[in-house]
Amino acid sequence: MKAYGVVNFISKTPRELNGNSATITFGSFGRDIEGGQQLGKGTLFGINATHARAVNDQWAYKLSAGGYTSDPYARPTGLIPNGTGTRYPDFVNTGTTQPKFDARVDYDAEKFKLVLSGGYSGTDGIFHTGIGPFDSDGVGIGYASMRYTRGGLKFSVFTNQLNGDATGLLAIGTNGRPILFEFNTKTYDVEIGNINTLGTKNVLSYGGNVRFNKFDLSIAPNGDSRTELGVYVQDEIFFNDKLRASVGARVDKFDNIEDPVFSPRVSVMFKPSPTHSIRASYNRAFVSPSFINNYLNQNISNTDPIIDLTPLKPLIGPAAALVPPPFFLTINAYGNPNLKEQSTDGFELAYTGTFASKTTIGFSVYQTDTDDNINFVTLIPVGTPGFPLPTFYSVTNPARGITVPTPTTPSQPVTLSPILMGILAQIPPQFGGPILLPEKAATYLNLGPIRNRGIEVSVDHRINQEWSANANYSWQDTPEVLDADSGQIPYPAKEVGLPSEHRFNAGIGYSGKKVFGNANVNYAGKALWVDVLGATYAGYTDAYTMLNATLGVKLASEKVTVSLKGINLTNETIQQHVFGDILKRSVFLEARFSF
Repeated sequence: MKAYGVVNFISKTPRELNGNSATITFGSFGRDIEGGQQLGKGTLFGINATHARAVNDQWAYKLSAGGYTSDPYARPTGLIPNGTGTRYPDFVNTGTTQPKFDARVDYDAEKFKLVLSGGYSGTDGIFHTGIGPFDSDGVGIGYASMRYTRGGLKFSVFTNQLNGDATGLLAIGTNGRPILFEFNTKTYDVEIGNINTLGTKNVLSYGGNVRFNKFDLSIAPNGDSRTELGVYVQDEIFFNDKLRASVGARVDKFDNIEDPVFSPRVSVMFKPSPTHSIRASYNRAFVSPSFINNYLNQNISNTDPIIDLTPLKPLIGPAAALVPPPFFLTINAYGNPNLKEQSTDGFELAYTGTFASKTTIGFSVYQTDTDDNINFVTLIPVGTPGFPLPTFYSVTNPARGITVPTPTTPSQPVTLSPILMGILAQIPPQFGGPILLPEKAATYLNLGPIRNRGIEVSVDHRINQEWSANANYSWQDTPEVLDADSGQIPYPAKEVGLPSEHRFNAGIGYSGKKVFGNANVNYAGKALWVDVLGATYAGYTDAYTMLNATLGVKLASEKVTVSLKGINLTNETIQQHVFGDILKRSVFLEARFSF
């Protein structure tokens, strides 16, 4: 119910693996774009190895290590498809190298189980943010956890330690140099929970957690920590063989939110027969403002239109010497410590049915209403009711920025003279005055509600013991901006992204004694992305159809498998985000060994 954005992967235990395995992957991908970059073939390579042993009836362990490296993909070039005339930035894309190591020890006693694990993973390369791309020389995360279970009781502790640094490729500071983002975060979490049966019809789950976060972020220097507390309870009620319900709630308290947050959920499932079910559900989830949302403090000087005052020199006489060369105004980007939590109310009605033990059909319709959306908003220009009024640089607060770089001269910091600021403000209307330079500012605000609706349909069919097929389709309606409450800022139309209205996937698979393979086709309609930099960088991506296939063989009593995989076999030019890389055909060979 609380939206942490965490995916829980359940892997095999060391006792289940009990052996050695290794996987080697290598291949290439295209990087030649018609009318754009011509980079030739890119290469990728990956290797992973695992050693697991069940020492005795109680002790077992697993060690795994590996790495992955890839050349950079091609970047889009030319004009961004939004009609503004803005060109894609000409920065050099970089590849990535990602090492990892993990260790786990299990102790299985007669009445309880203890699991200890830890490891390290790293990455480098380019990552994208709301203020543009950053190139990291290296990001590392160390982690460790302990899990204790005894019947329905569970107790766990974990910690994550993340650190690294990155350099802005487009974001330039007021010193004329790229912004450096240094970060070091530490997370500690303790959770306890239990499950009890009440009579013959109720299963009660309850528990809670405490999380402490320690932050050291160069672009958010005004804060250093955050504490989160949460408790939950859920009752699953079995009325009879055909009807059951689940009712639960969670209460969380974040020290950056004034009041505790209540997140209820309820679902009802009706099974007219063992192979058919109808489910209706409602839940409320929330997203707490992030540390960056609250404490960002970074001035940026290169995302504004160019300010060129040189044509005014004849109007201002002796002060013409004070006119700087063309420059970019500074944007004062800062966090908002008064943000509310972003909440989402979700409703879903779903059906699942299995026919003749071979075909399973699923259908669902959903609606989500998200309120107090946390968005990074430029306060100028004004035009949306409820937005703060503009402020302007003045004699006592002179305009700041950096000069536009040339092939021979790098950017230099600029602060306009107070004398020049006063003269610009006094230029008569007949000469285009007064010249008032807006004090650009951007921050995070809670915006009004927005609604999403959609339908999802799926079918899975087992043809026989060797062949299977599947297909799914989803339709998502255009997001609807709802009426804002009194005093609430309406969700601006220019901030609304448009998802792919239609998505379709279909595939067929074969798994025989010696040979296996699959083929699938994926389709996604065009989409509008507005989440990078400003409106001049927003734009649509084209609809695309991707064909993928795998063909493999099993050798040495299935202890060795070798497969050839192809992605985007038709070599279509695919861009999944308006600011993303270009995907062309990829082909790679994978070999897996068990011994």
